Amino acid sequence: MATLLSETFLRVHPATELWWQQREQCMRCGNALLTRPYEGETILRCTMLRQSGAHGSGYCIDARLPDGPCGPEAKLFKEITP
Repeated sequence: MATLLSETFLRVHPATELWWQQREQCMRCGNALLTRPYEGETILRCTMLRQSGAHGSGYCIDARLPDGPCGPEAKLFKEITP
């Protein structure tokens, strides 16, 4: 019997898996701007990653890239205090 579904598409991309791990920390960061433009969607923008355009700041996932201002080490992380 032939397999109709390739397991290649059932694996999470390594960059996505890394972001899922980083995202929790980003949500606790004082530099993060959390928006929910649509029901069920959450967007994290980093106020330290300036961009031109309507939003003015880039995405946290981009800030956490190796060449981003925060990087994988979360150099710009600032814990939110209640």
